[in-house]
Amino acid sequence: MPANLNKRNHRGFTLIELLVVIAITAVLVALLAPAVQQAREAARRTQCRNNLKQIGLALHNYHDTQSCFPPCGIFLATTPDQAWHSLFTVILPHLDQQTLYSQFRIDLQIGFNLPAPASPLDIHAATFDVPMYLCPSAVGGRADYGAAGLLPVPAGLLVLGRTDYAAVNGIAPGFADLVGPGIPSGRTGLLQFNAARRIRDCSDGTSSTAVIWEDAARPQRWELGRRIPAQFSSGAAWADMQSTFFINGSDVDGSGGRCVINCSNDNAVYSFHTGGAQLLLADGSVQFVSDRISHCITAALVSCAGGEPFSSPF
Repeated sequence: MPANLNKRNHRGFTLIELLVVIAITAVLVALLAPAVQQAREAARRTQCRNNLKQIGLALHNYHDTQSCFPPCGIFLATTPDQAWHSLFTVILPHLDQQTLYSQFRIDLQIGFNLPAPASPLDIHAATFDVPMYLCPSAVGGRADYGAAGLLPVPAGLLVLGRTDYAAVNGIAPGFADLVGPGIPSGRTGLLQFNAARRIRDCSDGTSSTAVIWEDAARPQRWELGRRIPAQFSSGAAWADMQSTFFINGSDVDGSGGRCVINCSNDNAVYSFHTGGAQLLLADGSVQFVSDRISHCITAALVSCAGGEPFSSPF
């Protein structure tokens, strides 16, 4: 038998066939990439929602033990610069963070509860990240108060754990004027400084009163999805009681100051979720609110005893 009859005829890919395979693979990757990104963002958004739920449970556990919600912070009228502890510090034991909480000197002002040389006590508790206080969709690293110009210290000297969530205390007068006549302004929210509010103080109903909102990526300044170079937003650290804010509205979108969600994170509602932000209601539930929400409904959600009639945005 001829030897060549036992040989198999091996044939490789032609250049055209190889190019076709590469093209098909590229198309499949292009089609699948957005779906993968959407799935990842859905998982991150779910984790953010769970974070807020845990914070809500902690607030209610605190209420069960102390017969009131914790204040956002405590300071004396005669010495307002001598701040005590934040809302996020006092609920740590109710978030399975008793060990971290025990490192604080709760009997001393926050200025003494910082690492050296900011404080002679050299307490590092506020420098740790607390996972429940960080939205996984948000960008940004630690809260460097020196680099951001939030405190008169050199950059890198006072770097604290960040929070992407904040209590909203009330409505700024200018924003209330945009909503309409008779709209209460000032400290209309449920969680306040120097005040121990109870559930019964929420006459508008706990399911209609927002207490914690997203305000992500501080101290970096973000507006309409873009980071603003060389500008910063205050209240970045969870141990800082000034992480709270009023609803002021923003005009960066040309709305005349009526934009309240995802326009700016300069003490405003801001998230890295597409189309809106998540908020924690006083009843412990978490809702996603569209960034097209009416400024009138926003003002009604903030107040705990305003009596404003509104249609639920949820």
